[in-house]
Amino acid sequence: MKSQAQLDEELIASQAWIDAVTAGEQAWIDKMDALLAAVRSAQEEGRAVPLMMLSQYFWLKTPVPELGTSKLLDELRERIEKDFSVKSYRTYIENKTKTRWNSYPHSVDWYMGEYLQVRPSYLDGLRDLFEKIPERIGIVEDHYDTLKAGEKEFRPAAGGDNLLRFKGFLTKYAQEHLPGVTPLDFFPGNSPRYIRDYFGSDIKISGYLLLWGMMSVVQVSRSSGAQSSTSQIGIEFEKKLIAEISEKFPAARIEPTPVTGDQGADVILILDGVKIVIQAKKYTGVVGNAAVQEVFAAMQFYDADYAMVVTNSRYTAAAQTLATKIGVELATASDYLRRIQQLIV
Repeated sequence: MKSQAQLDEELIASQAWIDAVTAGEQAWIDKMDALLAAVRSAQEEGRAVPLMMLSQYFWLKTPVPELGTSKLLDELRERIEKDFSVKSYRTYIENKTKTRWNSYPHSVDWYMGEYLQVRPSYLDGLRDLFEKIPERIGIVEDHYDTLKAGEKEFRPAAGGDNLLRFKGFLTKYAQEHLPGVTPLDFFPGNSPRYIRDYFGSDIKISGYLLLWGMMSVVQVSRSSGAQSSTSQIGIEFEKKLIAEISEKFPAARIEPTPVTGDQGADVILILDGVKIVIQAKKYTGVVGNAAVQEVFAAMQFYDADYAMVVTNSRYTAAAQTLATKIGVELATASDYLRRIQQLIV
């Protein structure tokens, strides 16, 4: 009967195993490039909030003026490569096979090959986390009062045990309410438990950092009374929508509303006898109820058939519920043209 060491040696020498490991190494490279491309796209679009959140998640603390530079990309790649270092994992697994050989019966090379195959899935989870940060800010907004009550109770500014208890509170809250911040969100269900455990602590702790940062974003948005970026950025976003609508629907009549006194609409679109009022929201945060209420009022004022909000961001759950009840269309910059087409059919 062959020993476990002999079975491992035969397996890792097989072409199937070699191909799987090679595919895992290439997937790591490809998925890293895809993640950085998504971050670069956010930089080009000026989406500062997701960039700040990502920087905070990895403890990079990148200054705001440098969020749009290659420095963030370089630091991010360096940090992920360090956290998922093959060399560090080998040291870890060598110790486990020596000290806990009953739980780790395979050879070091076997565990390393397995690690290289599973490791790329982390980048899938991280990219999903990054791209859905606007949605997660919406979740934080919906739970903001509870979170602020916790901050008031634990008083983290006092430091010491107060800070530790508040971190524990946020960590648990993030795991319960923020999708994408547990080890299972980063590794598929069939991934070995010991690989998830190896990174589990960091992933869970990072969840509270993400949540705390999002609380700050929502707080700033609430204190300012709005979640939009500067008026000039909003005007440029509105002009972009008008240009895209004109190209897609050459026969349409498009009337931008006054900068002031617009009654809650930025664009009035008339196409095939159908009038649609559109409110354009270039946000760094998440669009809430106010935008829905404003564009609904504009529909009444301009005697329009439909009302639509278009944003580069996401909508809070409360905004989506209200929009459904009063018949306001909520669209994004990527799907609003299709939504307009559906309204005029």
